[in-house]
Amino acid sequence: MRILFLSAEYPPETGWGGMGSYVACIAPALSARGHDVHVLSCVAGQARSDRIDQGVSIHRRPYPRIPGFGRIPGYFRRETILAGIAAFLEIVRLKVNFDVVEFTDRGAEGWMVAAARRLPTVAQLHTPLYILAEYGVVPDQQNPLRSKPATWDDFLCNQADVRFGSWIERFAVRHASAVTSPSAMLADEVAAAKWIDRSRIKVVPTAIDANRWSGIRSAADTEPIVQFCGRFERRKSPETLIDAIAILRRELPKVTGSFAGAYHTNTARLPAMPWSPRKNFEGCTLLGHMPRSSLPESLEACRVFAQPSLFENFSVAALEAMAAGRPVVLTSKCGLADFVKQNHLGEIVSPNDAPALATALRPYLTDSSYAAEVGARARDVVCREMDPNKIASIREQVYRAAVRSFHGQARVASPEPIEESAAER
Repeated sequence: MRILFLSAEYPPETGWGGMGSYVACIAPALSARGHDVHVLSCVAGQARSDRIDQGVSIHRRPYPRIPGFGRIPGYFRRETILAGIAAFLEIVRLKVNFDVVEFTDRGAEGWMVAAARRLPTVAQLHTPLYILAEYGVVPDQQNPLRSKPATWDDFLCNQADVRFGSWIERFAVRHASAVTSPSAMLADEVAAAKWIDRSRIKVVPTAIDANRWSGIRSAADTEPIVQFCGRFERRKSPETLIDAIAILRRELPKVTGSFAGAYHTNTARLPAMPWSPRKNFEGCTLLGHMPRSSLPESLEACRVFAQPSLFENFSVAALEAMAAGRPVVLTSKCGLADFVKQNHLGEIVSPNDAPALATALRPYLTDSSYAAEVGARARDVVCREMDPNKIASIREQVYRAAVRSFHGQARVASPEPIEESAAER
C-alpha cells in the first residue's frame, strides 16, 4: 500500500510530543512490511525538503503564503484552516497515488482531505482541543503555556476560537473513512462528547521500538530517583509529583525527582505556574526541554517513572519508561492505566492526590530489587504487546477496512474481525 501520514510532528526537527513519537515508530514499521510510506510535515516557516529515512519518504513543507490570512482573528481559526489547506495542496503537488491518508485529530491537518473525499482517510485520535481547553492549557500566540487569559475580552475571544478549532477537528474525524484511538479511555471520552459513535472507533495501541531502550542498566543499580517527563502544564499536573517528593523526603531524604519538560520561567527562574511560589522544590531537578536523544540517559538514572496527569490519552513517555525496564505510577485518567494494572507493571492512583502518589512510589524507592523485578516484567510485556511489527499488522487491517469503506464495499462500523491483544483490551 501507499500510505501517507499527515503529521506536523516528526523527529528530529519537529519531534515535539507524542504524535511525533507515534508516527516516527509506526511509519518505519510499515515500511519494513513492504509498504510505500510517506510523511508530510507542514509547519509555518519550515524549510522545504525531501529525504528518505528508514525507508520512509519524509516531506517537509512551509505553510503557503495567503495574502491577508494573518489578519483572521483567533489562533486556532488560522492554524486549523491553514494546516488543512497546506496538507491538501502538498498532497496534490506530491503526485503520488496514495491508497490511504492518516491524520490526527489534533490540529485538524486532514480536514480538507477528508472533506474532499478524494482518498480513503484514517483519523487517529490523540488529544482533542476541547480536552486541552477543559484543563486550561490552550495556548495563545504570546505564551504557549499560559493557562489563563489576561483579560475578560481575551477570555471570550479565546473561547470562541477554541470552539471553532474543536468543531473543525470533529468535522475531520467524522468525515474520515475509519477512526482509531490508542486507548479505550480516549475512545469512550470522544464518544461521550458525541463526536462520533463509539462503534466506529477501533482501539489500536501505540507501538514502541524497545530496541532503542535496550542496554539500559537495571533499576536495581539506581539511586531513589523519580522521573517525570512532559510539559509543565495543568493537564500534566507536575505539582502533584513535587508535593509527593516533599512528602517522601520527610522520611527518605535521599529521594529526588527529575523533571524533563519545557516550561516558561518566572522572575525566580521557576516554572511560570500559579502554584510555583507555594511549592517546595527541594530535591527536585528541573531539566527543562530535553531532545529525544537525551531521554535514554535520563531514564537510565531513575528507579521509577511517574505520570500524575489529569488526563493522558496513552502516554508514550510511560511506554518508553517501561521499555527501559522501569515500573510506572500513573493516574486512573491515563489510557495505559488498565494495561499497567492488569499486567502488574506499576501502580495506579487518583489524580490530584499527592499522598496517594507518594505511597505508591515508596515501595520502589525503598527496594531497588523490587523496582527491578517489576521493571523487567514491564519491559517484557511492552516488547511483546507493543511490538512495532505487531501493531503495524493491525493498522494494515484498519487501512484496508478504510479503503473498502471509502469505495462503498463495507460499512465503516464493521471492519474485518481483528483478534484483540491484551494491550487493546
